[in-house]
Amino acid sequence: MGGRGTCEDVPRAVRRAAAGLSLYGGQDELRAVRLERMGEVLSKGYADETVRKDKGHWKWWCNICARLNTNPVRSDMAANSGLDPDGHMEEVELAINALIIGCVECRPRAKKDPEVDPRSVLSKLHGVWRYARANFRGLTYVSLTTVRLATKGLLREYIGKHGVAGLVPERKLPLTNSMFADMLSCPNGETYEGATVQWGTYKWQAVRAGFSTQAESGERKDEIAKEKASTPFRKGRLTFASLTFKCKGQMYADPTDAQLEAMCDGDGVLLAHGVCKNDPFAAWFAATPSFLAWRPESAGRCACRELCKLYMMAAVPRAAKASTPLFGPRPGEEFTHYELDAAFRVLLAKGARVAPENMINYSVHSFRVFAACALLDADCPRWKIKRLLRWRGDESLDIYARLNDEEWAKWTGLALNATVDSSIVSRLPQVDISPEQRHALDQIAHSFLSMNLRPVTAEM
Repeated sequence: MGGRGTCEDVPRAVRRAAAGLSLYGGQDELRAVRLERMGEVLSKGYADETVRKDKGHWKWWCNICARLNTNPVRSDMAANSGLDPDGHMEEVELAINALIIGCVECRPRAKKDPEVDPRSVLSKLHGVWRYARANFRGLTYVSLTTVRLATKGLLREYIGKHGVAGLVPERKLPLTNSMFADMLSCPNGETYEGATVQWGTYKWQAVRAGFSTQAESGERKDEIAKEKASTPFRKGRLTFASLTFKCKGQMYADPTDAQLEAMCDGDGVLLAHGVCKNDPFAAWFAATPSFLAWRPESAGRCACRELCKLYMMAAVPRAAKASTPLFGPRPGEEFTHYELDAAFRVLLAKGARVAPENMINYSVHSFRVFAACALLDADCPRWKIKRLLRWRGDESLDIYARLNDEEWAKWTGLALNATVDSSIVSRLPQVDISPEQRHALDQIAHSFLSMNLRPVTAEM
């Protein structure tokens, strides 16, 4: 029995070519070049650290898929998108199985934690999905909506067995003004874990300037130091070209030492921000610099004064400012995370006299936490704290801008004598009528509805 063939009988490539949708017109060499370039661009779509971690997530995923006897590259787009219902259910099943296996086999973040946090395994799956998108021409895996529901189920099981142990984030404590003052007053020559304080050298002036800047404008560690020595310096980082000095109402990109030494009230330095964790393409905060005001010695620490001293010590030629890192052990070099951490720890231990067992409670990030807490305590509006410390959303503000104990006591104390007399409509007294009254009212309402009322006109 004859009949016309369906669209499915015609190869997909032929249908696309007939519709004018195919690319390159059969030029395979051109396509190979284009695909290679496309791969390069996609692979750079995520931050370097994200790409590095996702490679490990992909290796884990390949191991899971091998054990389940299936291909790790999930290229069935009909199944992934849901156009193939049976295939879609299988893709969801695979993802949830990987989640469950990971919760059994993955190690928790800390040795003291009883089991891995299921949300950490979910994050691994997000990394796998990112890896596929970046390395397989934008391949989109199945939605993780149902997997997130399974994660909640695993979290409930976790809490049922262990409570919240291992689920509560271990945030660093903020520094205090007195702790930071003690750190900057650490005696010269003090040593801790191989790091020695040497005030007066370029390196330690850069440390003072970097930490003072963090305490005022909340730079993250990654903004003032690179990950490791082999990490190349990249454009978009903080450099000496990031500084503009405001002296006597005038702006100077290349001030003289005399102008910097003559700074007084009303003067300061404007720090232009580069790329950062929450602004990787300079779309949010690069346009508006932070103003770090000049303050006299009697006022205490001052980022502006420390940056002026560093600027004069560096003596960077005007042409080299844009390529010279702002904070580093020597002019032209940038601090590594290790160097910055070592400097922080020696100042914390020998300056602020923090006991060894309490050192784990603090890190370089404690400067940013301090800035948030201090601004909140000073009654700075929440939107201004976000702007000053360059947060785009409220989540980080809720985490880091913490109420001081005195603030808790103040407001809960005021509540002791508060007068509370608010009302809501649903709790107000209601008019109570009898069935007979209700019947009479219904009759009256019916009478009005049944009346043949004419509209009032001008002729009347």
